Amino acid sequence: MDKARAETKTKPVILIADTSPYILYTLAGTFQLNNFTVYTATTAAECLAIYSGLKDSIDMVLMDGAIAGDQGVEVILNIRRLKRDQKIMAVVEENNAKAMAMRVGADVVVMKPISPDMVLHQVNDMLLQTESFMDRKKAKFQRIH
Repeated sequence: MDKARAETKTKPVILIADTSPYILYTLAGTFQLNNFTVYTATTAAECLAIYSGLKDSIDMVLMDGAIAGDQGVEVILNIRRLKRDQKIMAVVEENNAKAMAMRVGADVVVMKPISPDMVLHQVNDMLLQTESFMDRKKAKFQRIH
């Protein structure tokens, strides 16, 4: 477990959405072993249903490229409507899915292949960040204008 999180003694909550049961359960197990409370979804609709019921307690949403690419615009935009500062990470296989996920509001998009330990490390780093996606987007807009 991350030292900074260990010191706060909080158990972060993550929602993992992946279309592959094997990857979903591998990631869920990795996060559970590292003191996370884990919720899982295998479709975009299931992800949104779980999120809308638990939005105030979820610290991170992690979704795969199939969900981020298929209905990711709907998923990410609806999550942002429910909770503007929600941390969202997408793991994708293609550059066009990466670009789309970044454009609609994922905080971080990583390309496959990536190991569960690398995903865990990236999530821990994101949870320690205090600046939200919306803060970065606003700062970028202000630099342009």
